[in-house]
Amino acid sequence: MFFAISFIISIPIAISIVITMLEVHARFDCIAAISGLGSSSERTRALRELLARATQDNQLFLSRLLIGELRQGAQEGVMAEAISKATLS
Repeated sequence: MFFAISFIISIPIAISIVITMLEVHARFDCIAAISGLGSSSERTRALRELLARATQDNQLFLSRLLIGELRQGAQEGVMAEAISKATLS
């Protein structure tokens, strides 16, 4: 978890949510597809760009998701609410 927190400390925090779940999914796919020379720094840049558009809570959630530290049971209600909001938008 320390990595997740230290990674996002230097990333700006959005005041309100400016990304959707579909956009996060699409960007994760794009980030996963980055390969070749310089891919590590390119993936880091793309992830920072994505996280800069997320609120602080969203940044922490996404960081924990990426490093496998997300406690699914504790987040089930949050995910249900997020999916509900996303489908109503």
